[in-house]
Amino acid sequence: MRQRYLIIFASLIGMTALWFLFLLSPVIRQRQEISAKTVETKDRLVEFNRIMADFPRHFKLEKEFLKRRELLSSQLYSKGDLIRLFDEFEGIAQKHHVRLIEISPSIEELLALNRRAAKDTLPQILEISLQINGPFCDAGEFIREIEARSFYKGLRFCRIINDVDGRKTSDIKYTFMAVLGTMKVT
Repeated sequence: MRQRYLIIFASLIGMTALWFLFLLSPVIRQRQEISAKTVETKDRLVEFNRIMADFPRHFKLEKEFLKRRELLSSQLYSKGDLIRLFDEFEGIAQKHHVRLIEISPSIEELLALNRRAAKDTLPQILEISLQINGPFCDAGEFIREIEARSFYKGLRFCRIINDVDGRKTSDIKYTFMAVLGTMKVT
């Protein structure tokens, strides 16, 4: 009889262990995973709330940085220097009776000037092309006067076109380097 109780008792313990292994263990494991995911989700939600609360300040700072960047970019080279330089070209052209057709610092040159100005404190040098039309001697005087000015750094390119039809004017493209900031304010 005692042996029978022991067998029944051992069977019950075995069934309980099997029941635990096959039925209850996966449920406990699932519960632990859900609990871990819940904690992770709560942490992510706290982080999300922190980011959302911080977003208006971040957006405001970004706007301020963009405004400051725009202001600094506009000050990389003096627009006033360029305007004074262009006005001086126009005055010299009128003085020597030549027609100033085009003044062109290229976009690439202006962008390069911006990059250089941000990196160093050396004088800002810009490549300028002038396209003029007028009598050859007057155009020569115009170029001679430009070369005598303090902003003139050196010749890059010069092309003179005279037509065979006997016109008394020449078309000249003259490219040189100019040092900005060397002009006297008048």
